[in-house]
Amino acid sequence: MIELILKDQHNHIIFEGKINKLSIPKSLIKEKSMAWFQDPDPCFIHQSAVRKRLLIALEDALMHVDQSVTIHQVSHDVLTTLGFYENLYTIHMG
Repeated sequence: MIELILKDQHNHIIFEGKINKLSIPKSLIKEKSMAWFQDPDPCFIHQSAVRKRLLIALEDALMHVDQSVTIHQVSHDVLTTLGFYENLYTIHMG
C-alpha cells in the first residue's frame, strides 16, 4: 500500500497517509455502484467493493507516474478519484 501526500498550490498538505485512508465521496461511490452493479442505493458490500476497486485503480495508475506529479500529469481516472480534494495540485508518493 503506497503512501500519499496531497498538496495544494501553496505546498500545504491536504492529505498525508496510506492510500487506503483516502476519503472517497459518497456521490462517486453511488455513481460507480450504479455503473458497475446497477445499484442506485448501494449496500455496505457494494460500497466496499466500489471503494476497493477505485483505490486499486488509483494505486495502479500512480505506479506509472513519477514520485511527484501535478494534477496536469495524471490520468482522468486519478483526477476523478482525487478531484474532490479541494485545491489539489501535487501528488507525492512515498
